[in-house]
Amino acid sequence: MDSKEIKDTRSQWLFDPGALWKTPSIVFSSISRERELLDRARGVEFIFRVGVQLQISLTAMLTAATYFHRFYMRYSFGDFHRVETAGSCIFLSTKIEECGRKVRDVANICMSKAQGIPPVPHEEETPELIRWQTKILANEETLLEALCFDFFVQHPHALLSDLFERLHKDCDPKDLNEKHFTLQDYAWSIANDSLRTPLCVLHSSSTIAAACFAIAHAIVEEPKHTTLQERLSECSGLISSEGNEEASFHGNISIIDAVKFFNVQPSELADAIVVLLDFYHFQADYIKTTVDGQVFGSNIAGGLSKPIFT
Repeated sequence: MDSKEIKDTRSQWLFDPGALWKTPSIVFSSISRERELLDRARGVEFIFRVGVQLQISLTAMLTAATYFHRFYMRYSFGDFHRVETAGSCIFLSTKIEECGRKVRDVANICMSKAQGIPPVPHEEETPELIRWQTKILANEETLLEALCFDFFVQHPHALLSDLFERLHKDCDPKDLNEKHFTLQDYAWSIANDSLRTPLCVLHSSSTIAAACFAIAHAIVEEPKHTTLQERLSECSGLISSEGNEEASFHGNISIIDAVKFFNVQPSELADAIVVLLDFYHFQADYIKTTVDGQVFGSNIAGGLSKPIFT
């Protein structure tokens, strides 16, 4: 990847959107952009499914998904199959996030999910299971090289937790109602779904957190208020150097409050929202598409049946 396409000099992992048209998969393997985006989503879906069965922490799954997106900014899907890369990302993330799993256990569940077969009993070994273990370990070396041994990841979930913690702290308990908790649940679910898109290599975690909140807010409040685009336009000029220290909530929280809290640029927030809405609109159109034998869909897509960003 050309160094001039790096978006933010503070991070080697933030790229301009145009970089997604010049990934190794597109340039060297002639894979279409649409196909690559689908493979990214399918790979992350596979990570979540394997992670749940391995009973690893959510943070480990999110970290694995981030490593997965970073890896394919430097290597091609044509050279590394998504499920094998996903296995290596999971194996590495469990070590980084201190919830380690044996390579045999990771390989066993990956093989089971990928091939639709029961896991191999603990006392048994099969040639296919050995092949999976070998592949995960070999790909881990390439993954470490691709990541440049830079393992740090900040997830938008932690920032959303800070936002709602501040809300609960500033509000009188009697002012908190079901809508607040529904908003929190939606924002958290959207943050999970954001990993099915390349947002983590396009925008900072604070911008992603703000985008997740903005969409959740639009779903919960719609059709009572104006469109999301109109609400975003009200955010211009609100960025302060003080960041979230100035944010204070008294019973209600708006998109403007979130922009102040996360200290993000409205233009970048709008870009991140567009990526997420494109993903959900695709989901709504193809909700019955199956991936690896299971329905590939999100319950958020139903909440976006009406346009909120026009």
